[in-house]
Amino acid sequence: MNLKKISKFVKKVKDFFIVLGLPVVLYYAYQIHNEQLKNKDIQIDLLKTRLENLQDGQIDEVWDKYKSLKEFSEEERKEFKTNLIKKKN
Repeated sequence: MNLKKISKFVKKVKDFFIVLGLPVVLYYAYQIHNEQLKNKDIQIDLLKTRLENLQDGQIDEVWDKYKSLKEFSEEERKEFKTNLIKKKN
């Protein structure tokens, strides 16, 4: 009989701590979720900035090639064009 009382008491104490601990666990889960959302937004912004930088760099590179092509002779232009085609493939 005494063992039953102890067992009931232990179960009640366990349930009590579960009830007390549940809001804490939920709070930390909420905080972790918010941090993940913030990190995701920051990563998206960084990727957008990187994409813009890459696009700007490619535009500048093409512009420089275009300006230098204007200075080439017809034969040099053909050679340059074939080299670009080879690089793509």
